[in-house]
Amino acid sequence: MMLQIQEITQDLSDPQKLFQASLTSAQVLVPGGQPSLSSLLLEGHGVVALASLMFSPGGIDQVVSSGERPGRPACRLDQQLLKMALGPHPKLRSALFPPGGQRACMGPPDVSIYHLLQSLHPLQPSRLFGWQAANPLLYTETWELPHFSSPHLVSRCALVERRDFLYYLRHSRPSFAYAHFLLQEITSSAHIQLLVELAVRQASRLALLSFSQPSVAAACLGFLQLLGAPSLELRVDLRVLRLLLTHWSLRPSSRGPQSPLETLVHKGIQLWEVEPGAAQELIGYLEEAVTASLEQRGIPRSSIEAGQEWAVPVQFCQLHSLALSAVYPAHCAADGQWLHFLLFVQLHSFPPDQVRALASQFGPALQGHLSLAFEELGPQGPGWPAPGPQRELLQLALRSPWRQLLGESLEQRCPLLSVLAACAKGAELLQCLCVWVLTSADDVTMAEATAHLQEAARHHDWTLHDLSIIWKTTLRRGQVKPLLRGFQLFQRECPLVLMLEVFELCSEFRNYEAAQDKLMLFQRSLLTLRSSGAEDEVPQEWLESQASVLLTLLFQRSSDHFHLQRLLQLLQHSERLLQANGVDLVVLARLSAVLQGCQLQQDVQSQRGKPRWGREEVRVPFWRRCHQQLQGHAPDPQTASHFFQEQAGLRPLCARERRLLLGMAGHWLSLVQPLDLERLEALEKEQWLSRLQEEQEEQEEEKVFTTGGDTSSYKALLDEFSFSQISALNQDSYLSLDGFPGPDDAPPLDATEPPPGPDRRRLLCRLIGRLLDEGRVHEACRACRYFSVHQRDVWLALRCRHLAAGPGAEPPPQEVMSEPVSSTPNSPSSGSLLSFVMLPPLDDAVLPQLQALLDDCHHGNNYCRQMLSLYQLSKDLRCSFGELSRAEPQTVLDQLLRCGHPDRYRRAEAFIKAQGLTPDTLLVLAHDCFSLSCDMEGIVRVLHAARHLSHTHLAPGQHFGLLSSSLKAALLDYIKRCLPGDSEKHNMVALCFSMCREIGENHEMAARTQLKIIHSLPWVVTPELRSSLSKVLALLKDAAESYHKLQLLAQGSEQRVVNLQPGDTLAAMLGLPRCYQVCVLAEAYDQSVDWAELVYQKVVVGGDFTYLEQVKTFCPLSGNLLEEVSNKMCVKEQLGGSSSQNLKRLLAQCDDVVTRYRLAYKHQLHDLAQTLLEDARTSSYVSDRLSLCLTD
Repeated sequence: MMLQIQEITQDLSDPQKLFQASLTSAQVLVPGGQPSLSSLLLEGHGVVALASLMFSPGGIDQVVSSGERPGRPACRLDQQLLKMALGPHPKLRSALFPPGGQRACMGPPDVSIYHLLQSLHPLQPSRLFGWQAANPLLYTETWELPHFSSPHLVSRCALVERRDFLYYLRHSRPSFAYAHFLLQEITSSAHIQLLVELAVRQASRLALLSFSQPSVAAACLGFLQLLGAPSLELRVDLRVLRLLLTHWSLRPSSRGPQSPLETLVHKGIQLWEVEPGAAQELIGYLEEAVTASLEQRGIPRSSIEAGQEWAVPVQFCQLHSLALSAVYPAHCAADGQWLHFLLFVQLHSFPPDQVRALASQFGPALQGHLSLAFEELGPQGPGWPAPGPQRELLQLALRSPWRQLLGESLEQRCPLLSVLAACAKGAELLQCLCVWVLTSADDVTMAEATAHLQEAARHHDWTLHDLSIIWKTTLRRGQVKPLLRGFQLFQRECPLVLMLEVFELCSEFRNYEAAQDKLMLFQRSLLTLRSSGAEDEVPQEWLESQASVLLTLLFQRSSDHFHLQRLLQLLQHSERLLQANGVDLVVLARLSAVLQGCQLQQDVQSQRGKPRWGREEVRVPFWRRCHQQLQGHAPDPQTASHFFQEQAGLRPLCARERRLLLGMAGHWLSLVQPLDLERLEALEKEQWLSRLQEEQEEQEEEKVFTTGGDTSSYKALLDEFSFSQISALNQDSYLSLDGFPGPDDAPPLDATEPPPGPDRRRLLCRLIGRLLDEGRVHEACRACRYFSVHQRDVWLALRCRHLAAGPGAEPPPQEVMSEPVSSTPNSPSSGSLLSFVMLPPLDDAVLPQLQALLDDCHHGNNYCRQMLSLYQLSKDLRCSFGELSRAEPQTVLDQLLRCGHPDRYRRAEAFIKAQGLTPDTLLVLAHDCFSLSCDMEGIVRVLHAARHLSHTHLAPGQHFGLLSSSLKAALLDYIKRCLPGDSEKHNMVALCFSMCREIGENHEMAARTQLKIIHSLPWVVTPELRSSLSKVLALLKDAAESYHKLQLLAQGSEQRVVNLQPGDTLAAMLGLPRCYQVCVLAEAYDQSVDWAELVYQKVVVGGDFTYLEQVKTFCPLSGNLLEEVSNKMCVKEQLGGSSSQNLKRLLAQCDDVVTRYRLAYKHQLHDLAQTLLEDARTSSYVSDRLSLCLTD
């Protein structure tokens, strides 16, 4: 019906289309067939038939005069049938068919039907039925529908309102307010300065009234800047009011019946009116609010961070001519933070009198030092020197001798004083370095490093010998950070800085790849020193000696053979420059590599003899550690594969663990070059047998009892070492129908493995169906080929791909045609693709076959749906099916949206559903919205909808870039279609959104157009020709620059994630801020994610517990994961304060109570362990488990 009505607008002069639309509308009364006038009369709908007849060509006159109408069946009408139908309406029948048959001789009636319609509102025959020539009431003059902009309606009904600039400010539109102020007020007045001052005051008052509305306040501030008026005081006042509103909302008090917002608005107006005492009252409230905020966030009151918070009250006092707020300097004086005190009063230019009064609050010792510093600032009471000119406070504070400052640094244990001493003239940086390291280390380290001194440390002159003892002591105790920071401060050009970084990377972070780069830089710096022969403060022999000491201590701190082997590999090429106590590092590295195989065998034997070996949660991490050790030593892949295959053959071993070991063996075998594909397939087949056995064991266990336990670590490892991760097993040759088992094919005879029985074959078919539902078609095909099993759904999926990729349509085989086509309603992916295939071409015989295969497929029909959608897209985009199937779905979607197909949005929607790209459906919606909304109100609605959709769907997946690029492309697409000649607007939009590709294309097109113009003119060298050529050259340069920017933007962020080496992926993962980015990077490089390393570095070391919440969405926080994190922490001799607290917070989120207790006790977190023993919910369980462990 809608299609018939829509066709009316194509040709308004054709009455046949109007008649057909009327008949189609009448179909609701006569369902079940094509409507006609005769059928309407037979069903008793005579009035409806007459109504439709009025729209027919010629009207009712031809029917009455000529009888039955020739032509289409719908238009035919029998006069006798019409007379019978008009029986209930005798007057109408007598009018149409008079008894004497004299109607043809009668003249036109005095009253027509159009006169009768005049009394029916809202029908107006003078403006309707314009296609009927018999309408005598037709209004022939031009006429338009009434609208709100009609002049006569505006003059009669409109409410005219005069808007001033404050109206636009209230609606957050400062540019409109500024333009209105200039046009309506400035141009019509001679007192411009007075008007500007008045406008500034009115805008400031509005901002204070609306301080809780950031958009209005920001508009007022922007308006003041457009007027050239200062806005600093208003900005500070607004910030103060917002701080007070936040504080009062969190801590309500009895300030009267008014709400906090109403009270602060009143205070702001008093401040604007400069009432006495208003600013003084607000500064009291503000000091209270800042103090409470610092206490709530746990910021020390005299810290640098607290000083940054107190900058607002001080600035408020300065702008309103009040005495500067002295709360923070008073806190610094009470806490003895003299340096923070000096920095704050100097930064905010406190008056000297106020500084002297605050300085008197320090202790007696610091008062003496400050009195020397302020000797030229003037007196303030007894004991202060005579007045003098004001000096820089920090410069005066540094007037003490540098040796005295070093002594005070050791006495007060303040490393900052050694930095101040180094700033003094004539200071020796070597002594400052020694004092810095000693004061930065703990008490035990300091006492051990100064035990050789014969005098007090504060009176000692520090030498290289002392530095050597400090160097060895701090490194032996694992405190590399004070040394590293000290050398970076006082000896930043010294090569030992690189060696300290090597020590830190190896001992704390286990980042041997980065340590290798630092070591190479150290060797180059040594070579440079040797070749230059220049004498330095630190002799070269001393540098090499300390480097050797560092290497020796680094070897001593290696906790196991694995890390020792990595160190030997790292240092074996540096034996010519470094001497590690006469040890040949090359020979030692080779010997360790030879013994590595034996080492693993001994490890396995020792673990098998322990009682804990019977627990799966112990064995699975052990096999992973074996894999990591083999990775670290880079052995022969053939040997590593043989090791895991040998372990899988030992008895007794459960089927699940054998399956894991075979997967590890296959992973290492895939690294052998050249690749032995037959051995790889044999290993996968053996793993399938273990999987079948595992399924049977689980079914038997389910009949007896329900099994539990944490299997997440096992499943993660199994996915990591899956044969589907091997690219050689995912070739298109496995998807060929050639050689695929038929329904009557017998399994091959295999002497090593008997053919599977009926129960096992049914189980195998069920597992294969599960793979198809998961989209793992390659793996399902390989399983069918291994066991010569004909799985019908696999065959249908391969047949779909074969038809879609073939050169043309071919008839479906007998198997598909002989069996009934049916769909399974319980299948999650079943359904027709009618939403995608709209009107298939009549000459395309492939589409019906693909649809039939899709409807007949039970498992894996989503794969068939993808093949069907890709085939349809290959026809629309005019490209090969193979090209589309190998491309990324996002690329295909982008090509589809950019093509000119009229149904591209519906096709894109169906493609998104088939490929599972649910969040990106917003791309289609954004294109539709921007194409349809071409006016200002429509664009505003689209932007509101885009913001809602982006926060709802795009924010969780971080797809804001997709929406932004889509909106930009849609806007340009609309301008090209609707304004093809407006190149200026097109260029403006491209420049506004920094669309480098479009800018380059515009410049290039303009240059080519200019060249065509030059080519069409006679070639005569004139100044105009030179100017035109220069313009072409400039346009081409701009185009090249835009294309270059586009290439740089396409490279992404500064984090390098492209073309990484296998050893660089972990460092890249640690550098990524979000967890989903780590998963994408791991998938791109076909590697597993080391969740334990990520949790250790990001959460335990970095303290980022937001990252931990992201980790939980990808990897559960199991006991095995926390065990691995604990092992990484054991490489340190002691935990720092922050790391200990972070580990405590991490363990508190572990659901396994026993693991939480064991790890807390292991890392000496006695308060956490004691809490578990005292808590009534956990104490009994923990005690019983501990007793059981002691009994074992």
